[in-house]
Amino acid sequence: IIPKTIPISFIKESFALKALNYDEEVLSKNYQGHKLLIDSTISLLKPLSKPLDVLDLGSGTGIIGDYLRNQDIFINNITGIDISPEMTGVARYLTTSDNNPTYNEIIEIDFREYLNDREKNLGRTYH
Repeated sequence: IIPKTIPISFIKESFALKALNYDEEVLSKNYQGHKLLIDSTISLLKPLSKPLDVLDLGSGTGIIGDYLRNQDIFINNITGIDISPEMTGVARYLTTSDNNPTYNEIIEIDFREYLNDREKNLGRTYH
């Protein structure tokens, strides 16, 4: 029998083991998914020319937030949501070129729980 979802404990254990080397391992394989995602999103949002608040679901080590902060658009806030304390631990140390934190806020929670509590968590607007 195949479970409908992967157990949370399995996800946490898997990413705990990979956190410190995750970015190096992924990028060494010429992974470009984060760049393609951000570049295509920016092409849609840039004409709006207003500051963006970003919700990065499954933010992990912060590879998307880091790439996003280095683009030619104004980011007001980036909130990272991830279930792995080890992955968010790596993301907490990311800084921009002017030594500001990449993420304004990092929340360690299963993003499904975060999204389910919409009144509390999604009361603010994300663009």
